[in-house]
Amino acid sequence: MKTITHKRILLLIPALLVLTAIIALMPSFRASASSVRLSKSHVNLYTSGGRKKIHLYLYEDGKKVKASWTSSKSRVASVSSSGVVRAKRTGTAKITARYAGMKFTCSIKVRRRSGTYKKAIKAYNTFLMNTYVTYTDSGDKAQADNFTALDLDKNGIPELLVNVVTPDGDRHYVLYRYKNKKISIGQQLGVCSDFVWYDKKGVLSYWQYMSNESLFIYGEDSGYDLETFAVVRRKNGKNRYYIDTTTYGKGYGRKVSALEFRNYVDHDVLNYTSPKAVPFYINTPYNRSVFLK
Repeated sequence: MKTITHKRILLLIPALLVLTAIIALMPSFRASASSVRLSKSHVNLYTSGGRKKIHLYLYEDGKKVKASWTSSKSRVASVSSSGVVRAKRTGTAKITARYAGMKFTCSIKVRRRSGTYKKAIKAYNTFLMNTYVTYTDSGDKAQADNFTALDLDKNGIPELLVNVVTPDGDRHYVLYRYKNKKISIGQQLGVCSDFVWYDKKGVLSYWQYMSNESLFIYGEDSGYDLETFAVVRRKNGKNRYYIDTTTYGKGYGRKVSALEFRNYVDHDVLNYTSPKAVPFYINTPYNRSVFLK
C-alpha cells in the first residue's frame, strides 16, 4: 500500500486551491427572492354573485414555475396543486406558495354578494343591451361602446363607467350609479383616457381633454360624483400643479410646485398606494356575462 509523501501533498495543494477558486466563481443556481414573485398578493372572492375562483401563478424571472400550494383555512378558500383557489365560505385565508426554500403568500377575503348587488348587475346588463343609452341629464342618447365597473364609494355596489359614442361620432365617458332600484347618471366625465384606480384609497385618476388643454384629475367618491382634490393642468407643453380644490370648474385650486404636489398626493392622500390600470371591455354579450356577474 502506497503512502502519500509530504512532497506529493505539496504538489496537490495548488491543484486544490485552483479547484476551490473555480467552485467559488461558479454561478449559484439557487433562486433569489427578488427574482420570484406571486401573481397576486391580495384577492377578493365571493361565495355568490361574483368571482368564485382565481388561478394563482408563481413566476421566476417572468416564467411560470411549479410550486407547492397550501391554504391556511381550506374551509374558507381551498387551493389545488396547480394554484387554483376556490371560495368556500365567508372569511379570510392565506394561500402560500413554496418554492426553492422560499414561501410567498396571497391574502384571500371571501365575501357574500348582497341581493342589491345582484339586482344592480342585472340592471347594468339590461342597460348596456339597449341600442342607445341616456348620457346627459337632458336625456340625450348615445351608443354604449365599452364599459367597466368599479366600487368607487366602497358600499359593495359597483358603479358603471361607460364610454358612449354620440350620433356625431364624439366619445364621452359617463359614470352611472344604481340607487333606489334604478340606474341614474352619476357624472359626465367627458373626453378622457388613462384611467387609474387606487383601490385601497378609493381614488380614481384620469386625463380629461379640453379644447386647448388637458387635465389629469384625482377624484375621491362623494357618494354622488367624483370629488376632485388635485389636478395636473397641461397647457402649451407645460404642467402646472394644483391642490385644495373641489371643483375645477370654479378654478383649479391652489397652485403648488411639482414636489409639493407629489408630497401631498402620493404621501398624504394615497400613502404610496400602488395604482391599477382600469380595464375596459367591449360591450358584447360575452363580455357582459363575464365581467358583470
